[in-house]
Amino acid sequence: MKFFGILMLAVLPLLAAQPDLPAIQQEKDLEKRAELALKYSERLLDRIRDVYKTGDWSAVEHSLDQIVKGVELADSSLRATGKQARRSPKHFKRAEKKTHELSRRLASFSAEVSFMEREPVEKARLRILSIHDELLMQIMGKKK
Repeated sequence: MKFFGILMLAVLPLLAAQPDLPAIQQEKDLEKRAELALKYSERLLDRIRDVYKTGDWSAVEHSLDQIVKGVELADSSLRATGKQARRSPKHFKRAEKKTHELSRRLASFSAEVSFMEREPVEKARLRILSIHDELLMQIMGKKK
């Protein structure tokens, strides 16, 4: 019993330390904000299958919406840095890789849901894929 109490004291701050989207928007460092927003989207995607299994489709749609908003926040934060992706690719490349992974995982989830419920999942996946493509073009595109 004592071990359980000590374990809870160690784990509880980690569980409470997962920010939501409004808290992430308050982050001043734009590159860190982008990273936190992508982690937020990844956490939601980690739990979306469990939400789907409960049968609460409105919660799944809300999660999909939040995943897309997280990716859009990351994209807008990186753009707001004013840095050129070709010259400072570190954070842009991380975001590109993460959006590719999120898109791939959404495609896998789309295959699991019923045909009638697939449209919102595909819409979210395509939006994330378009952000991924924009990031990739910024990194690999021609110099201006």
